[in-house]
Amino acid sequence: MEDTKKRRSFTLLYLCMYMAFSFSMTQFTPFLSKIGYDEMERGILLSSYAITTILLQIAIGFFADKFQTIKKFMFLFIVLFLAATCVFYLTDTPLIGIHLTLIALSGGLINTCTGLTDTWVLKSSYSVQMNFPYIKAFGSIGWAIGSVLLSFLLSRNGYISLSIGIFILSLLTLFFIIRLSDIEKGPLMNQKKLQVADFKELVLDKNYDLLILILFLLYSVIVANNITVIDKMLTLGASDIQIGYKWSVQSLFEIPAYFFGQKIMKRFSNYTLLRITAITLTAQFILFTLADNVWAIILISCLQFLTTPILMIASKQLILQNFTARMQSTAQLFALSIFTGVSSLVIPVIAGTLTKYTSVDITLLLLSILPVIAFLLLRVYEKHQRAVKLQTC
Repeated sequence: MEDTKKRRSFTLLYLCMYMAFSFSMTQFTPFLSKIGYDEMERGILLSSYAITTILLQIAIGFFADKFQTIKKFMFLFIVLFLAATCVFYLTDTPLIGIHLTLIALSGGLINTCTGLTDTWVLKSSYSVQMNFPYIKAFGSIGWAIGSVLLSFLLSRNGYISLSIGIFILSLLTLFFIIRLSDIEKGPLMNQKKLQVADFKELVLDKNYDLLILILFLLYSVIVANNITVIDKMLTLGASDIQIGYKWSVQSLFEIPAYFFGQKIMKRFSNYTLLRITAITLTAQFILFTLADNVWAIILISCLQFLTTPILMIASKQLILQNFTARMQSTAQLFALSIFTGVSSLVIPVIAGTLTKYTSVDITLLLLSILPVIAFLLLRVYEKHQRAVKLQTC
C-alpha cells in the first residue's frame, strides 16, 4: 500500500515538474530570438546552462550518495529554478550578462532536477523502481500538456503568463516533494561513507568512460533537435504555436515508449535499444535536412518515440546493472553531467557557428554522422562488457 502511494506521488511530481520545465525550456530559443540575439549569441547563451549542469550534477551526485538524501536537494533546487526562470523571462531587453546568468541557473537546475528525480525513483523500493518507465511517462505527458498550454497563454498574455504558470506549477511540485519520503538507506551504505577515492575509481573506469562517450554522441544530436531544428523552423517562418506543436508532438510520442518501457526492456537488450536510437537519429536528421516546410519538421518529430525515451531507459539500466547501489547516484549523475551537460555546452556553440557561416541544412547533415560513430563504438563497448563478465565467472 505504501509503494502504491509512493508511485502515485512520483507520477504527480513528474507531471507538475515537467509542465513547469516545459514552460521554461521550450521558449529559450524563441524568446532570445525575439529580443534581438542572433544565432551565435543564442548558441553561447544556451551553452551557459551546460556549465551549471555539469558542476551541479557531479557535485550533487556525490553528495547525495555521501549524505543519503535527494529530497532536500530537490526542494532547494525547485525554489531556485522558480526565481531564476521568472526573472529571466521578465527581462525583455538584450542584457547578455543577466540573461547568461539566469539561463545558466534555470537550464542547469532543470537538467539536474530531472536526473536527480530519476535517481530518486531508481533508489526507492524494488516495486517503485520497476515502475520507473511508467512514472517517467508522466513527465512526457506533463511536457506535452505544458508545451501546448504555453503556446495559447503566450498568444494572449505574453511572457507574464509564463511566469505565473511556472510559479503555480513549482508550488505544486514542492508540495509533492514534501509528501514523498527520502531515498532508502541500505545496510552497506551505512557501513562505509563514500570517499573521493571511490569517485576517482569510477571516473577512471574505461568501460564507464566508453559508455559515456557513446551516450554523449547520441545526446548531442538530441540537443541539436531542440536548438538547430528550431532555428530551421524559424527560418521557414514558424509561429510560436507551431514551435509549441513540435515540442508537444515530441512529448506525446515519448509517452508510449515510457508506458511500455518495462515490456521493451524485457524484449530487447539495452545494447539493441541504443542501436535503434542511433539509427533513428541518423534517419531523423537526414529528413530534417530535406524538409522544406514547418509541418514536415513537426511530422518528422514523431520519431521521438525511438530516440530520447529509449536512450534514457537504456542508459540508466546499463548503469544500474553495472554499478553498486552505494555508487548509483554518483554514477548516474556524473554520466548525465557529461553526456547531457557537455553536449549542451558544445553543441549550441558549434551548431550556431556552423549555421551562421554555412547553413542550417549543412549543420543538420553533419550532425547526422554522430549517431553512426556511436553505433560503431557500441559494438566495442558490448565486447568489453562481455569480456569483463567472463572474467568474473
